[in-house]
Amino acid sequence: MNTLLSSRGQTVVPSALRRKYGLGVNSRLAWIDEGTSIRVVPLGGTTDKYGIGLTKGLNLSASLRTARAIERAREKRPRTA
Repeated sequence: MNTLLSSRGQTVVPSALRRKYGLGVNSRLAWIDEGTSIRVVPLGGTTDKYGIGLTKGLNLSASLRTARAIERAREKRPRTA
């Protein structure tokens, strides 16, 4: 399924997915940036209203530590003219 992004940054959830996941007016979706892709997860059911537990098992803290270590190493390199 494909959708189009509007000039205002809006998109439409396809009707088949709305029906499958019981999405309607005021349904909440979590947008998770996975680095090379984006995951959209409906909130409700297995998670609380704040989305706690959505990223369990993704090991995001390790990814963050790695990214910060790379950035620190980059900052320590001498600048060339």
